[in-house]
Amino acid sequence: MYEIWKILGENSSQIQIILAIIAIFFAIKASYYVKHQIEISQSQRMFELKIKIINIARKYLEMILDARHKNDLFKKKYYFHHGFNGSELLVDGKTQDESFSEIVQPLKESEYLINKFIKNLSEEHTSLEIKDLEFYLARINNVIAADVISVKLAVQQGLDNLDIHIASKSYD
Repeated sequence: MYEIWKILGENSSQIQIILAIIAIFFAIKASYYVKHQIEISQSQRMFELKIKIINIARKYLEMILDARHKNDLFKKKYYFHHGFNGSELLVDGKTQDESFSEIVQPLKESEYLINKFIKNLSEEHTSLEIKDLEFYLARINNVIAADVISVKLAVQQGLDNLDIHIASKSYD
């Protein structure tokens, strides 16, 4: 046993070098593992953002279709109730059809942006980064949501007011 300690004592610097090389090897291996885990994490975040954007975009596209449908319904009820055909001029020099089209104009822009976002997401060789996806998500949640919800509320309010007006005329 004494011999082993003597050999170790005489060769301690070489043993330290060997242990240091082994430690460096494990440290390098660990850093590659950490890098790999970071890449997996970023890939997962990208996937989650894409799914979230697609789900929110689908919801707003449904709302856009609903608002357009309600606008068409409002226009038909309005024309029928007042005996118009849509080509009559309003005070501002526009036809009634043009006026109804202006109501849903923000929806066209929002729909264009949503479809552009979805197209960018669906491209296989896209150069999108997490910050781009976060921008898309913020844009959809802030700007597009405001446009879609305000138009939808305006059209619904117009329908409700017209229904009230028609109902009050039927009681007169």
